Amino acid sequence: LWHGCLRLQSERSFRERGRDAARDRGDGLAERWGQHGSVGGERGFGLLRAIDLAPYSPFEPAAFSAAARENGLLLIRGGDRAVRVLPPLNVTREELNEALAILDATLTTLGATEGARS
Repeated sequence: LWHGCLRLQSERSFRERGRDAARDRGDGLAERWGQHGSVGGERGFGLLRAIDLAPYSPFEPAAFSAAARENGLLLIRGGDRAVRVLPPLNVTREELNEALAILDATLTTLGATEGARS
């Protein structure tokens, strides 16, 4: 019985940490998209998000994924004009902040090299 109580408590805090991380990440993504004309928006649920490239974006999702990977962030294609960001459930705030910085830098670099507004 005692072991079950500890397990339930740790699962609850795990869920709470995941919810907090998703909220932080969603706020971080929303703040950055207005700065990049090549991004049409973002969508998703919790920590699982997709970044939609604008129809007029001068680069394709494959180029975005490749550039992010070169910067240390793995993205997955998520449709014709989107990439998915799928962090592990135990991701830390520091790791989320690092991922957001990589996304921002990647979009800035691609926008500058492709002539998009960044």
